Amino acid sequence: MLANVIFWDAFLTELVGTALLALVVFVVTKENYIPRNLQPVLIGLTVAIIISLLAPITQAGLNPARDFGPRLVSYFAGWRQIAIPAPNYGFLVYIFGPVFGALVGGGLGKLVTSADLQAPAKSWSGNRKLSLRRKVASRPAVASKKILRSS
Repeated sequence: MLANVIFWDAFLTELVGTALLALVVFVVTKENYIPRNLQPVLIGLTVAIIISLLAPITQAGLNPARDFGPRLVSYFAGWRQIAIPAPNYGFLVYIFGPVFGALVGGGLGKLVTSADLQAPAKSWSGNRKLSLRRKVASRPAVASKKILRSS
């Protein structure tokens, strides 16, 4: 975290970034909403955009384990004051910001996906699954007719 960023600005930055990521994950991974092969691309692009925007402010932690795990190991390895600085406790931004952000984003994601305001009546991936099932179901019958004709 930069020295001139105050605690609450950094906290809100981490909260908003993680909330946005959780929201996108909930909406993108909703069943029959977006094709499965596009889901990882959209989530990856979201992570890239969030990191590009937040990295100049807080280094875009987005994951409390990514920050706190190494701090804890460093603390017990002997770098006590460096790993967990006592006077300002700025490292708490990287623990509580993402936790509360994930709760907010998850809640918004559940709200958006349960409302089904934008969901089409028949999704692309649902139609594709039905058409694949029809093709697979019709193939054994065609194959058995060819075998019967040849004999």
